[in-house]
Amino acid sequence: MLVYEDVLSFLRHGFSIFEELNRNSFTNDINAAEIFIIRCEEFVCGLCLLYRLMQWLIDIKQYFQEVTASFQEHINRILERLNIEEGGNFTCPKENDNGGIGRPSFKLQKSKLTV
Repeated sequence: MLVYEDVLSFLRHGFSIFEELNRNSFTNDINAAEIFIIRCEEFVCGLCLLYRLMQWLIDIKQYFQEVTASFQEHINRILERLNIEEGGNFTCPKENDNGGIGRPSFKLQKSKLTV
């Protein structure tokens, strides 16, 4: 059975995760970014479970959806900025296309090459 205090504690934890995400959203440390993303995704999963577990008023359901969308938006920005795919793999950025002729060239960074 859910206890009111547990729900409040969970939501407070989510606010602190979101603040941390905002503070560190421009980090160049891929490992730190991945940790932030994982923590955010775990909170969003918990939020979705909480959403489905109880009968909420329509206004509160809307709030759940907005918070979930906001987390996902921040996660997507970090993934895009660091060129990380959802699976945690690096994606190589592409050069400007050649007017639609052929495949675009890749901008391959030497630091991303592995032997």
